[in-house]
Amino acid sequence: MTNLSSQQNSDDNRKAEPITFELGVPIHISWTASQNHTRRDWIGIYKVTSNSSKLVTNVSSRGRFVYVSPEEGEVVDSGEVWFKGDLLPWETGTYEFRYHHDDGYEVMTISQPFEIADDLHVIEQSVLTLVQRVLDSDSTHTTNNDYSDSKISKIPNTTSDDYILMKEIHAKHIVYGIKMMFGIDFAWEVVSVDGNVGRLAQRVCILFIHFYC
Repeated sequence: MTNLSSQQNSDDNRKAEPITFELGVPIHISWTASQNHTRRDWIGIYKVTSNSSKLVTNVSSRGRFVYVSPEEGEVVDSGEVWFKGDLLPWETGTYEFRYHHDDGYEVMTISQPFEIADDLHVIEQSVLTLVQRVLDSDSTHTTNNDYSDSKISKIPNTTSDDYILMKEIHAKHIVYGIKMMFGIDFAWEVVSVDGNVGRLAQRVCILFIHFYC
């Protein structure tokens, strides 16, 4: 059996979130192949809507592919490859990796779909995860689906959801996390005033572009 997996940290205590990579960021792939694989097996990256079949790839990779084994040396059953620079698609969207057999177009396996996103989308997802983790650390919380008590913190499920912080320390933890991730520092009161992941992420994005771009 052939397997592909992209390298990204996960939280075992939370439902798996969609994998998102920022536009232009290198992607690290681990692969494991069946015993009948060859030196000329290769992995390509495609939009999930590009191919009509999951068994055969019928569109060009446009040069965005790598062979799994070097031209010389032992043929191994597992390994790692990097997609970076011109090997990456420089367009946002939902993509997948396809592992092909013996320099052909027969598909051995397809990776989990993943997103390549612009700065704002990446920041939104990072801020959402941060807010969820901060509020989830408190024993008195609820999700947006079962929110009924105004004295209980509300955890957002999406970037468009509002959140409610009942403790000053929550806002300070979020501000600290944003500073560690993006190098952006602002008063903890801002987190409470924004009250929404999307608005908070927009603020971070504007400041990030102002200071670093």
